[in-house]
Amino acid sequence: MEMLQEIKKHEFCNSQHLILALQCMIFEGVLIFSSAIFADFIAK
Repeated sequence: MEMLQEIKKHEFCNSQHLILALQCMIFEGVLIFSSAIFADFIAK
């Protein structure tokens, strides 16, 4: 979770530039998705 907070603070996440904002959203989405799969894997 701390890693996500650090990413949100990163300047390109707050950029008004559409491409950079999209890259940030995709990057965060991948992190959340992969961490969810990892948590599910550990739970089994």
